[in-house]
Amino acid sequence: DKEPVTFCTYAFYDFELQTTPIVQGLHPEYNFTSQYLVHVNDLFLQYIQKNTITLEVHQAYSTDYETIAA
Repeated sequence: DKEPVTFCTYAFYDFELQTTPIVQGLHPEYNFTSQYLVHVNDLFLQYIQKNTITLEVHQAYSTDYETIAA
């Protein structure tokens, strides 16, 4: 069997969707960091208090992919 090829996505606040590099293996290490420059105001503080970040894991198949965890 071929080892899975996976990547992750997540979104934070009003920034663009972030995508990790595509990694092959049963124990992937994405080694990916996102840094955000934010203006701390009431809107941002409300967002931080009431929202969560969902990390989605996707398995890649050639030019397509399937979400396998969220």
